[in-house]
Amino acid sequence: MIREKITVKNEVGLHVRVAVEFTKVANRFDSEVRLCKDGTWINGKSIVSVLTLGISRNNQVILEVKGKDEVPCFKALKAILQTEKL
Repeated sequence: MIREKITVKNEVGLHVRVAVEFTKVANRFDSEVRLCKDGTWINGKSIVSVLTLGISRNNQVILEVKGKDEVPCFKALKAILQTEKL
C-alpha cells in the first residue's frame, strides 16, 4: 500500500474535467484507490465520490493506492493532482 499527503496543484482543483480524468486513469488499474479530504475517505474510482469531496487548488488530500499495480497507479494519479493544467 502506498499512502501520501498531496497538495492539489491543478488550477481548478478536482472539478468535473479533472475528476473525470482522475477516475478514468484510476479505473485503468486493478489497485484499490482511495482519497481523503478533511477526514472523509472515498472510492477514488467513482466520479460521484470524487466530486463530493469538493477538492480545490491547494487543498491537501491523502491518496492511498493498494494492489498489485499500485506503483504505476499511484504515480499516474499523483501526477494528475500535481499538474497545474490538465
